[in-house]
Amino acid sequence: MWIRNGKFVIWIFVVLGVVSICFFTQFASKPNRVMSTEEHDYDNSPLKGVGTFNEKTNKTWVNTGSNGSHNFRSNPEPPPDLDEARKWAKENMDVALAWLSEAPPSLVREVVAQTVCVHIAETNPALAVSLAETYAPEDTYLLENLAYQWTESDFEAALSYALSKSPGEKRDRLLSRIVLLQAKRDPEGAARLAVNEIMPGPVQNEAVLSIIHQWALQNPNEVLGWIYQFPEGELRERALREVENIMRRPILQSYNSTPQ
Repeated sequence: MWIRNGKFVIWIFVVLGVVSICFFTQFASKPNRVMSTEEHDYDNSPLKGVGTFNEKTNKTWVNTGSNGSHNFRSNPEPPPDLDEARKWAKENMDVALAWLSEAPPSLVREVVAQTVCVHIAETNPALAVSLAETYAPEDTYLLENLAYQWTESDFEAALSYALSKSPGEKRDRLLSRIVLLQAKRDPEGAARLAVNEIMPGPVQNEAVLSIIHQWALQNPNEVLGWIYQFPEGELRERALREVENIMRRPILQSYNSTPQ
């Protein structure tokens, strides 16, 4: 009787062994499933409180570094924080450029556009200007600086671009940046451009003074001949004072270096 019962027990162990092997084989053949950030239980997560939610994309940005930095290279869109978005754009130029083409107007888009344009201007300022006009049209300071860089590499193209703009302060400010650089190479040509193309007013006055400064460094007597043609007034006085300060500088240095 005990032999029969013993055989029964053995059969039970055999069946259990087969079932265990089948179950283990089936479970091991299934790929591991990785939870996305949206599926994590943040109430019980050690990362609770360090995620930043982007309402536009319904995606959660989770800090991955011990210093609180974002894992930028794995994210196809910039974080909502402006400083973090700027860092993201620097590390993901190609991705940032693609993102700009579909992003709606926002401060984040403007910051990303600034970063991308400054980088592209190092090799292709014409493209950088075009991108700035498209994605950061209200950032006139950025556009003026990019136009200045463009002037350094292709004066004629940058000048044609500025002259093509409708008359107004934006056009005048672009031209003022261009004549500033031209004054270092051709102050007389810069003077003609400022007088003929920039509307009378504060922008033209500052452009003229910047030209006078550069011209006086090269040939103070020549620029004085131009200034004497100015009508009496504040601009003429400021221009003469600018040249006077430049002409006095070496005289004062020479006087101070002479033993008394």
